[in-house]
Amino acid sequence: MLKYLLPILSALILGGCFFEKTPMPLHNVYWELVELKDENVQKMDNRPGPYLFFHTNDRSLHGSDGCNTLQGEYRQDEKGFRFINIRSSRIYCEAQMEQAETFLQSLGAAEKIEIDGDTLILYSGQNELARFEARE
Repeated sequence: MLKYLLPILSALILGGCFFEKTPMPLHNVYWELVELKDENVQKMDNRPGPYLFFHTNDRSLHGSDGCNTLQGEYRQDEKGFRFINIRSSRIYCEAQMEQAETFLQSLGAAEKIEIDGDTLILYSGQNELARFEARE
C-alpha cells in the first residue's frame, strides 16, 4: 500500500506546480495600487491607500487615490478598456498630491487591462501604467 501512496502524493504535489493560478475577477474585488509608473506606492497615515473597486451591476467604480475618494465608470469592449467620468474629492494632501495626480492621469490614459492571478495591470499601448493586487 505504501509503495502506491508515495507516487500518488508525488504526482499530486508536482502536478500542482503546473496549474496556472485562476485569475481574480475584475468585479467586486478590492484592488490595491502597489506600483504606479514603475514606482512603489506611498501611503498616508490614517487614510486608505490607493485602490479601485469595480461594481458589476452598473459598470461604476469607487476608490481612493491615497488622498481623495474617487468614483466613476468604466467600459470594456472590443476596442479596449477605458475609464469614464472619473471624479474625485479635492482635499489637499501635501505629501500625496503628486502621486494622486499621477494616479488620476494614469486612469485617464488606460486603454487595456490584464489580470494575472491576483494582479491587475493597466496599460496605455504597451506601457504599464499601474499595478494592483487583490486584497480581501
